Amino acid sequence: MKSLLDQIGLERAHALMAEATYKAIAKAHAHGLAVTVSIDGELRRVQPGGHAAPMTIQDGREKAADAHGDSSN
Repeated sequence: MKSLLDQIGLERAHALMAEATYKAIAKAHAHGLAVTVSIDGELRRVQPGGHAAPMTIQDGREKAADAHGDSSN
């Protein structure tokens, strides 16, 4: 039995994954949410307006502190 990838081919699989990714990003942006992507090996947070800011370790720590109600940072 052939795998799905063997059945549809690598090119079609990539096209389907790209389409699903773009739809997921559009849906997140429609809800006002930023998404995290890798651009040239660098993690960036892309805002709904399209602004892509580099992420830092500090970004993650601030989010974690906010989630737990810790405002000591």
